[in-house]
Amino acid sequence: MDLRSSGGVRFGGVVRWACGVDPTGPSTGMYAFVADLPRGMAWEEARRTREGPLSRRPLDWVCDPGNGAVVSNIPRFLPGILEGNAPMEYRCEYAGGELVGLTARPL
Repeated sequence: MDLRSSGGVRFGGVVRWACGVDPTGPSTGMYAFVADLPRGMAWEEARRTREGPLSRRPLDWVCDPGNGAVVSNIPRFLPGILEGNAPMEYRCEYAGGELVGLTARPL
């Protein structure tokens, strides 16, 4: 897939999550981008990547909070990123491996 043929790529924000129990300690996260893909660029079958399987799914499936096949923070931050407003920082808080909160602030 070559994003240079995209109708546009924009920065959606930063998603961070704490690493360990110390909220002032190091964290990990990712930069999020949104690309408008031409119809011919879409695919139906799953693809293997270094990060894991990549597949095309309906947005309501991806954003369903009860969907155990998707990381629990995705339904919380993805709608905001897709709305296309100013890029935000999304800070995910976990306790005992469970997502317990998410705060968002403009970058």
